[in-house]
Amino acid sequence: MDHPAPGAHLESLVSALSDALLEVVLAPAGLGVGVSDVAMYDPDDVSGLSPGTIALGVGIRGPADLAAALYELGRAGVAALCVKLGGGLDERSRQAAKAAGVAVLAVPRGASWLHLAVLMRSLLFVRTKPGEDPAGTDGNSLFAIADTATDLIGGPVTIEDESLRVLAFSVTQGEIDVGRRETILGRRVPERWVSLLREQDILHRVYSSRDPIYFEIDGMRPRVACAIRAGDDLLGSMWAVVSGPVGDAQLRQFREAAAVAALHLLRDQAMSRATRRAHATALIALLFGRGGEVEAAERFGLAGKRLRVLAIEPADRNGRERSVERHWSALELFLASYRVAGAVAGSGRMLYAVVAVDEDDTASLRRTRELATNYASMGGRKATVRIGIGGAAGVHDAERSRREAEDSLRVLTHDGHRGLVAAIDDVRPVAVLHRVLDSLGPDDLDCLPLRRLEQHDTEHQTAYLETLSTLLIARGDITVAAERLHIHANTVRYRLRKLQEMFGLDLDGVDEWLGLSLVLAARSYRRRTAG
Repeated sequence: MDHPAPGAHLESLVSALSDALLEVVLAPAGLGVGVSDVAMYDPDDVSGLSPGTIALGVGIRGPADLAAALYELGRAGVAALCVKLGGGLDERSRQAAKAAGVAVLAVPRGASWLHLAVLMRSLLFVRTKPGEDPAGTDGNSLFAIADTATDLIGGPVTIEDESLRVLAFSVTQGEIDVGRRETILGRRVPERWVSLLREQDILHRVYSSRDPIYFEIDGMRPRVACAIRAGDDLLGSMWAVVSGPVGDAQLRQFREAAAVAALHLLRDQAMSRATRRAHATALIALLFGRGGEVEAAERFGLAGKRLRVLAIEPADRNGRERSVERHWSALELFLASYRVAGAVAGSGRMLYAVVAVDEDDTASLRRTRELATNYASMGGRKATVRIGIGGAAGVHDAERSRREAEDSLRVLTHDGHRGLVAAIDDVRPVAVLHRVLDSLGPDDLDCLPLRRLEQHDTEHQTAYLETLSTLLIARGDITVAAERLHIHANTVRYRLRKLQEMFGLDLDGVDEWLGLSLVLAARSYRRRTAG
């Protein structure tokens, strides 16, 4: 039986998911409106959209679709519409949302609609099992998956573990048979039905296939069944009672529902507090070269895979450690919604994520940058983070990818115009320069010719140091330097001769030129970081 969760309104839902999956674009009626259900929006059939529903705009492809949908949803009393926006909300859709009183919530482009529906239903409803108190139950997400899968496949669903013990079932019963009734009442598949499934090789077919299996046997209504797997590990199975053969699209959706169930089963099995601490300890050890690579690879499903490390820093400096804890859970949820294998752990004021990537470095960079950008841009200013992405690596080289992620993050910190995400593949020259500058001590920067230059400029109100710096930045191009200094090119030539005659600078040599550039860059870098 379903019970509305305490505080079942739009604000509580947005608060729970805004860091990872939802961003409020417009809320004409505010966020205090009540929420009653979650449903996929079908332009051809809005009969299932009752007042207070959150509609998932699966079929909306552009501004015209969006504006039309908002007017229609407003007439149905829908509370909010979730959409995957390519950019901002166009003016026509904005006016339609205001007129309809429907909130518009943005969802990342790569997120799974099915997973979002499951998460929302998990938050909106508390499921009471026989003999249990609603306040004391857990596993609501599995019941939400069963409910969502029922909508997709068109028949009641059960989720069972590898021993055919019932873990969750959909609230919709529909046309059922004695097999489903006895299974739910007894909380496991009756032995006589198990024997029948084995005799007809159905269990073997279900457990050995990656795709859903449709079957019919005497004494039972038709079924669709799909194994629930994590890699090669069998976690359980999902079963639906149907009226007859189903289409390929429904089978694909049922398989996706099983994949989502696998994520939640793994999470239920693994994410106790003690296990989470153990995960964090193992991940930090992997990233900082403290050993345990083999154990960490097995623990996080990274054995034999390539990976990239993300270094995540909350942009708000006040209360950063609390922000790390908040983003920790949000990022786990976000990666799960994208069906990305990996792990997340916090360390002090920094959060690290390891994600499994493709063998192809170019493809892995594109995918990882997309993930990082979508996460960094979600949740508005309060959830803003900066993310550095390390290079592709094997599990035994994760420490190097972690250092590169931190280097990329530091480039972002000192060069804010680069945005919220930087990958080492794109900023390596600047990252290398920062490393070199960090290695220079005060004595390295105490260059006698430069000291004499500064003294002469101070005493005689000249601009030789500024001219030298500008020439170095302009790579010796006198015309460019003159434009930047707002003086004639002949004046630059004159000052250049004086630099060589008065201060003994050999600006014709490559080494001298590079060394002076480095020292002046280091001085500028130190001034910026000190501020």
